[in-house]
Amino acid sequence: MPFVLKKCIIPKKTKLFLYLIKELGYTQKEAQRIIAKGRVFKDGSALKNSSIEIEGEIELVEFEPISRGLKPIFENDKVVAFDKPAHVLIHPQNRYTEYSLVDELRYQFGKNANITHRLDQETSGVVLCAKDKESEIAIKSLFENREIEKTYLAFVKGKIDKDLTINEPLLVTKPKDTKIRTIVVVDPKGKPSI
Repeated sequence: MPFVLKKCIIPKKTKLFLYLIKELGYTQKEAQRIIAKGRVFKDGSALKNSSIEIEGEIELVEFEPISRGLKPIFENDKVVAFDKPAHVLIHPQNRYTEYSLVDELRYQFGKNANITHRLDQETSGVVLCAKDKESEIAIKSLFENREIEKTYLAFVKGKIDKDLTINEPLLVTKPKDTKIRTIVVVDPKGKPSI
């Protein structure tokens, strides 16, 4: 599991975020995010005040990526692409997620590597990733400005004899009492989708 609970000893009173920066090598932004997400514990309680002065033993939830041996299909000095298998998450849903594409990416290319777009868990296909923050920003901008074209291929049951365009509004719903996080349905209140 990529999220592990680590014990740390703070020998003398120190502001929590400064300890994470100076002793564990996090940036200020990373340290504040870890604290805000409730990933630092003292005596079993989450510490959410980044400027609290703390001493003694704390527990810290850290992301330690794992590999399942998925190899990139393309790589250069800024970009890497993976052929994501179906049923693999892009990002961990929570700290108990066993594996996601982020694991593979950061295991192979370091903590600054990041995913630049998403594919649903059930969808297989090529995912473009950045090896550094500068490349990530540039690639995400290309996606936002629709300068990168995405193409999907669906396997269907039956036979289609002619070109077909489906133009229906899609709405994301959150079902109750189910393990499925979201369901997409055709609904007049949904977003235009072609």
